[in-house]
Amino acid sequence: MGHYITVSVDIEDAEGSAGRLLDEAVERHLEGNISDLSFGPVTGSGWALDGNTKYEPEGVEDFAEAVSGRFPGAVVAVRIEWDTRDADEAGSIEYSYIGGQRCNDRESGLVPDDLAESIARVRAALSGSGDLAAAARWLTDGLEGTRVPVPDVPVEPRRVEKVTVTDEWGHDYTDLFAAAFDYSVVTERHGDELLTATGWHDDRRVACEADISGIVHRWIEHAEAATGTLYSAEWMGGWDAYVIPYWNGERVGFYAIHGNDDGNGSIPFDQIIDALSLDFTVAWSDGTTDGDSE
Repeated sequence: MGHYITVSVDIEDAEGSAGRLLDEAVERHLEGNISDLSFGPVTGSGWALDGNTKYEPEGVEDFAEAVSGRFPGAVVAVRIEWDTRDADEAGSIEYSYIGGQRCNDRESGLVPDDLAESIARVRAALSGSGDLAAAARWLTDGLEGTRVPVPDVPVEPRRVEKVTVTDEWGHDYTDLFAAAFDYSVVTERHGDELLTATGWHDDRRVACEADISGIVHRWIEHAEAATGTLYSAEWMGGWDAYVIPYWNGERVGFYAIHGNDDGNGSIPFDQIIDALSLDFTVAWSDGTTDGDSE
């Protein structure tokens, strides 16, 4: 194979719940993209992965970013080597992710960007100004590509500030969704608990046990006004679903908002969004946004 990939994560509980999360992240980002995958806990505190690909590997950086976002205090170190089968010269690239941010980039044969400064620090330390061991370690780690800057302040996962929800006719449902759903639990990169069917912990979709009839009836009011179609709505406990039959003058049909199959009437956020063709935008604490409407 042309590319050889190794990833290490300095994380505690690699044999417990943290390790299971990492296994699920591998399935999500890397399975099907990398051959001969081998991963799991390593001796002591840590977790590692290796594999290979014929061409430039896909999903590795997404994996590193996602893992470092989930475990902000961990250093996720990536090394990719390649031989001459698919390149004129063999080489390698190394980088790390900390708190969802990429750092410590290094390609083989390159020196660190601050080489002159690092040498100056060593010279100053030799003259008695500064810590010689620390300066030498910084220089040698930079030359080897093993330097990993650790943030002074732990990086916290971003949080949801607001979720704006609208229908296809431009009417707003933000207040009703905010009353029904607890967005404080949403921390995944790109809001995976909202955007996807499954997360890293089995089914981690945000769901509510609150009465969503207000959302349904507001949508019915706007849909009838916009289309002339007649709607009704009924909760079907046996189906664990909200059923919305309609008659458009030519045929009968229905929409269904399904529960999460746990029997307690919990409705996942994405089920309402999909069933009623709603758009949403998530405003995050870091100033970024994500959502269907983008």
